[in-house]
Amino acid sequence: MLFLHWAFLSFRRICPTFRRINLTLRRISPSLRRISPTLRRISPTLCRISPTLRRISQTLRRIILTLRRIILTLRRIIPTLRQIILSLPWNIPSFLFFRLWFWINLI
Repeated sequence: MLFLHWAFLSFRRICPTFRRINLTLRRISPSLRRISPTLRRISPTLCRISPTLRRISQTLRRIILTLRRIILTLRRIIPTLRQIILSLPWNIPSFLFFRLWFWINLI
């Protein structure tokens, strides 16, 4: 008997929550009914496209990782190259710069 009383009190506490959920579902329901046919039409297309998108995503992820590695390598190399260029006699770095500038403008 005590259990039934406890169950009844628990139900009374939970009941307003269920009522709110029910009202929310009623409000959402017409929108879901309108969207449902569209989703049904789109679904097969999404299933066909999905593996392709997954492959593209994996490829992009690999490219990004490769670019990160390149950038990290360049960050390590550039200061060394700069030191080497600065340690050359004064006319050689300017000559190298001129050739680089010439080739960039040629392209």
